[in-house]
Amino acid sequence: MKSLAISWVGLFAEDVKKLSDFYQQALGLSLRSYRDDCAIMQTENGDCFEIFDGGKASGQRKTTEQQSMVLAFEVEDIHTAIERMKSMGYKADSELGQYGGHRWIYYLDPEGNRFEVKQSGELPTD
Repeated sequence: MKSLAISWVGLFAEDVKKLSDFYQQALGLSLRSYRDDCAIMQTENGDCFEIFDGGKASGQRKTTEQQSMVLAFEVEDIHTAIERMKSMGYKADSELGQYGGHRWIYYLDPEGNRFEVKQSGELPTD
């Protein structure tokens, strides 16, 4: 058997509504379906991101035992994304990194999950 793609990724949350609102507002994900126990969102290119109840929020960055996977969201322009997060009151959880045609920066969502905002491809010189 050969895997063809990642069909979807999911995250457990203490407050599904709060976290789905955050990802919609901060990253522009579109809401496809919502119930109290599950929110299904989609990126512009159709990738699926789901949030399920049953998680536990943290007031600080979760440890690797609490969050064993980090998600990366591709954006058109990393600097626009950084300004968007700053305007929403979110401080970066890392410095801006760059390697091999990629730029990235990490943030924490309202429940302490660490995620990456990333720009790939030909990058202009700053």
